[in-house]
Amino acid sequence: MIKVGYVAKLTPQDWQRVFSLDTHACFNLVHAALPILTKQGGGSLVAISTDQLARPEPRGVLSAAPKGAIEMLFRAVAVESARFGIRANTVRPGWIDAGMTDAGIGGQMSEEAMKASLARIPMGRMGTPGDVAEAVVFLTSERAKYITGIAIPVDGGMQL
Repeated sequence: MIKVGYVAKLTPQDWQRVFSLDTHACFNLVHAALPILTKQGGGSLVAISTDQLARPEPRGVLSAAPKGAIEMLFRAVAVESARFGIRANTVRPGWIDAGMTDAGIGGQMSEEAMKASLARIPMGRMGTPGDVAEAVVFLTSERAKYITGIAIPVDGGMQL
């Protein structure tokens, strides 16, 4: 679970840990995949990001900051590798009903804060893991063969 907290309360160790687990791990995967995708004549990379890049949540920097770096990595791959038939995109989930919000993100958020966050979803509900999966399936399909370097929000309209 990613720790939540105000920037002033986070430690350098918190910051380093989440970048190591999130951003550096993603780079290592992309680094290993690019030669294979180039050799096979193309393919699609999709990373899961966060809707917080469009509309930050208080205390959410440890989730959002590494995803910002990952989105930049994928945009760079999109620009550099499109000539090899490689597409790179991201999906930005909002609040997804997948257990993360149980007891306020592992007890790190008050019930009041959770209710306030959920009330900002224009569609009036949390998303499902299937909603996110459908966006990923689309981006990896032939129907998205001319799409690269973008981030698709799957957030019920939260970024509006």
